[in-house]
Amino acid sequence: MKAISFGGGKSGRGGTLHVLGSDRAARIEAGETLLSAAVRADIPFPHMCNVGECGTCKCRLITGHIRLKRNISRHVTPAELSAGFVLACQSLAMSEVVAVEVPGCSRV
Repeated sequence: MKAISFGGGKSGRGGTLHVLGSDRAARIEAGETLLSAAVRADIPFPHMCNVGECGTCKCRLITGHIRLKRNISRHVTPAELSAGFVLACQSLAMSEVVAVEVPGCSRV
């Protein structure tokens, strides 16, 4: 089950990030984005700007609950958002386990 929420508090909870196709998991610290956790754990994850301007870290939420820090509609269409696509640099974990698929990187 997955859920995406918007706004509210700016801090997320800690948890574990799984990137489909990677054999490693990353610990997500409270208030840390999914992208920051992946980079800190040396899990390959495409990214450039880290602030939601480039769209390079677009991924699809498979499992878990996240809260978006800001509007990502510049890079994620409403249809993509409905399908679970988010920007990892703007996503805070709101559940203990979060799993994402990274287009072009995840083996599914």
